[in-house]
Amino acid sequence: MSSPSTDGLSTASIEPTQFLSIHVSKAPAVVSWSDDQGQSHCLSHDPSGNDHVTLDIQCDSQNNTALFKIIANVAYKGKRNRSNIYLHIYPERLRSLFIISNEGTAPARLGTSVYTLELVLSAPASLVVPKGDWVPKNEAAQSTLASLEAVSSQTSFCVAFPSKSIAMDRLVALCEKVSVNGSLKTMYEAANITKLYGGMGGKIVEHAHKQPVVQSGSSQDKDTESPPAYGDVGDSPPLHPSHDKKRRRLNSDGSIEDASHEKLSLEDICRHGFAEIGRRFDRIERSLSNLTSRLDQVEELVRKGRPENHQEPITLGERIDSVEERVIGVEKNLQIGLSGLAQDVENQMHDVRHEFNETIMVRVDDEVGVAQSQLEDFVKDELRNAAFEVEEVVREKLKDALS
Repeated sequence: MSSPSTDGLSTASIEPTQFLSIHVSKAPAVVSWSDDQGQSHCLSHDPSGNDHVTLDIQCDSQNNTALFKIIANVAYKGKRNRSNIYLHIYPERLRSLFIISNEGTAPARLGTSVYTLELVLSAPASLVVPKGDWVPKNEAAQSTLASLEAVSSQTSFCVAFPSKSIAMDRLVALCEKVSVNGSLKTMYEAANITKLYGGMGGKIVEHAHKQPVVQSGSSQDKDTESPPAYGDVGDSPPLHPSHDKKRRRLNSDGSIEDASHEKLSLEDICRHGFAEIGRRFDRIERSLSNLTSRLDQVEELVRKGRPENHQEPITLGERIDSVEERVIGVEKNLQIGLSGLAQDVENQMHDVRHEFNETIMVRVDDEVGVAQSQLEDFVKDELRNAAFEVEEVVREKLKDALS
């Protein structure tokens, strides 16, 4: 693996405040790595053979969230269309990110101007595949799957992509934010895999020696496993973030590693809040039931004691006063508990509104970006078609004029 270049690409040269946000989508990519024997390998984008390997980079500095994705499409037996296989690189696992000099065959395959990133991870990336029995259609598909599985076992590899995908100053700022600050967390909206593969969801396949993606005991454990045979590879469920008192952009549900691989939905927030409310009401009902039982016992003692112990009215009065004091204390505690419960409910609803607003903003931004890209493609196609039609009309007119 080549070392980071020093020819004017120092990541310390860009201030973090200059970096706003990054949205790189479907950039053609070449992934290169070395195996345990030191042999070099690569997985390359090849549009001529419909073997697409692309890179997505999502980063939002306002919320300190990001996600890197390598995507390859694979043909499966019995499936009309190809399906994507994803390699999720979570920012918490990134130790360093450098821009290195362009070497090998990547520039020739991707164009004349190429950026190459070297990624060094504390734990390998996560492979996201379809659920169920999906069998590769041919040797090329099998090779692509094998390459992605090999990359998912590496803690160091390179990704090359065209320089037109992102400005150099933004890329340098991103490298600094990852390598120097280390403050980026996973962008859970981009890491959500529940809607992949026609809404069936995906399955996360971790390399055998990796740390688990989610905490043990969560519902995610059922879908996270060591890599199966590629004929048996299936889809993966979503990442669910653990509950945390610190409000995050899409995470209210912890260690740093656990939080990067869990997804908290608004339903989870509401469900957790109302479950806590239900538990508190149950405790209040039990306390009231115990109080009622004790009062019944006191009344029974008073009723029995009147004919027998009328010579001791002072002692009985003291006992009644004691019971009344305890009732007053219980009422005060109940009032305090209800006030705290109301405050907790209000805080939960505030968090729900906050998370909902941020989710809507992210989705609107994503949809606007997609619509803008589609509009640009449509306008380009229409301009090309119009130019072709004008050329044909002019040619016909010239022929008519000359004949």
